[in-house]
Amino acid sequence: DVYKRQVRQSVKDIITELCNDNIICSDKLGTSTIYWSFPSHATQVKRTKLQRLKSSIENFEVQKVQLEQENANCKLGKFVTEERKENLETLQKLQQEKRAYEEELRNFTENDPEILALIEQDVKVATEATNRWTDNLFTLRSWATQKYSIAPKDFDKQFQIPEELDYV
Repeated sequence: DVYKRQVRQSVKDIITELCNDNIICSDKLGTSTIYWSFPSHATQVKRTKLQRLKSSIENFEVQKVQLEQENANCKLGKFVTEERKENLETLQKLQQEKRAYEEELRNFTENDPEILALIEQDVKVATEATNRWTDNLFTLRSWATQKYSIAPKDFDKQFQIPEELDYV
């Protein structure tokens, strides 16, 4: 009985693959599925595929010709003439001039009063934060010396606090 189930499943898998590969055809008729294959069916499928490929080749050839014509048309206007040389030289000079102006503009932005004001504000905030942390450190040192009777120099040495630490 197990052998029959395995064979039945194998046959089902093979039929499914053949249907997916268009080698055999299937149709549902009521509750049954009918499978068939005609000798001319495979030939017809190959002819259809060949026809599609030939049509695709023709389309690509037409597209190739169009692109070659477009390429030729683009090349027509690009002969090396004196006017073209002058225009290219002018373009290069203008691009160099543009780069120089952009560099000059960057130099001006470094000295922009608005940017300098922002930098000064950032420095002020950083100074306040530094002083706040220094104050917190002095408060902690004071608390530790009162609570544990530690000398301030010993506290500084223990926590590697420099002697020259002071408010900014």
